Amino acid sequence: MTGTGIISAMAAVFKALRAALTRKGVVVGGTADYPRVEIHSITESAWMDKGHHLKSISCIVECVSDRRMQDVMDMNEENLHRMLIGALELGDSWKISGIVAGQLQELNETSDTNAILYRLLQNMTIYVERISE
Repeated sequence: MTGTGIISAMAAVFKALRAALTRKGVVVGGTADYPRVEIHSITESAWMDKGHHLKSISCIVECVSDRRMQDVMDMNEENLHRMLIGALELGDSWKISGIVAGQLQELNETSDTNAILYRLLQNMTIYVERISE
């Protein structure tokens, strides 16, 4: 590849996801407050084409609540709507080619104080295309 164009899409995707999932009453990352959404386990693929334009970013979008399982189920549905129906804005270097919601996993956790944390982990794959310079 020639030129000085951006070759990693991870930062753009993370920033877009965080902006899209932020809403009143739900904290996105960076805190221990509940309810919250965490974006983690982000993996960026190698180039998927010879022209170095297409990549995939996989991640987990996790919903966490200390109240009840229905809260995390509702949060996940809203997240899916915002990711799949809404428009993720990636800036000037990348555009979304497709988004696939993958495996959904429930994971409850009990702390030393016997508080239950309800967790729902949604695997996402986001296909991005580098915008030609």
